[in-house]
Amino acid sequence: MEIGSWSLACERRGLVHSYIKVWSFSHSLNINISLSQHHHHHQQYHISPTQQTQQYNNTLTPKMSPSILVVLTSHADLADTGKKTGWYLSEFSHPHHVFASSSPPPKITVASPRGGAAPLDQSSIEAAKDDEISVEFLHKQSALWEATTPLSQILQQGIDSYDALFFPGGHGPMFDLAGDKESQEIVKRFWEAGKIVSAVCHGPAALVNVKLSNGDYLLKGKKVTAFSNSEEDGVGLSEKMPFMLETRIKEVGAEYEKAGQDWGEKLVVDGKLITGQNPASAKAVGEAILKVI
Repeated sequence: MEIGSWSLACERRGLVHSYIKVWSFSHSLNINISLSQHHHHHQQYHISPTQQTQQYNNTLTPKMSPSILVVLTSHADLADTGKKTGWYLSEFSHPHHVFASSSPPPKITVASPRGGAAPLDQSSIEAAKDDEISVEFLHKQSALWEATTPLSQILQQGIDSYDALFFPGGHGPMFDLAGDKESQEIVKRFWEAGKIVSAVCHGPAALVNVKLSNGDYLLKGKKVTAFSNSEEDGVGLSEKMPFMLETRIKEVGAEYEKAGQDWGEKLVVDGKLITGQNPASAKAVGEAILKVI
């Protein structure tokens, strides 16, 4: 072999080795490399970034945590019974457990009509005494409901930073959130912005009187579940309620659904409207929120 030919061969061999190394590196970055043959005994090697480069860059960007606004009741008196009410422990604790177990966990903001401490239904603590998730939540997460943000402040700040709205139940929402104008405005803004609106048990009381910009009730034509009339009868409080939730849901034009038996789990997802029937449905509501997000 002539010296010139041998030198050219070595040059090409070195380039090929370099090409292989660059290709291996670029392959991990999803960058296309093209090898083009030109005239006059010379080969040129071109690295061409493609749209896949952007895809690689996206993998380097941490996944943003979703943001959920939880609205609790501020109402503590159970009509004229002399008993106390409020929000129901397991209907917040179980969705919260679902949220906290996700990756990345969502940012949780808790609000209420009056702000400050939102009353926790003491009977729900007794009902959950053997529920490890609720007991742990009660002992470790009290800051969530002891210093809630007033709904007026949420309206002033705007809702752009939130992805979902969630109303836990308890009998309290039947007395305040059902007729609270600020709460209704927040629900309206969430829905018309294409965000998730969700509630469980008596939480849908916050939705039944919400009207959209076109004058229609939010729930008109929607599939919805909530605490049933028979379940309210079962706890002996139908006569103490300002209205019957199942009945009101039907009155505003919604298609009410419920489990085959009282206290059975029932989840209804209609687009970005997510509702659960009772305490047994709370976990499923939390899971559905994350799925729809």
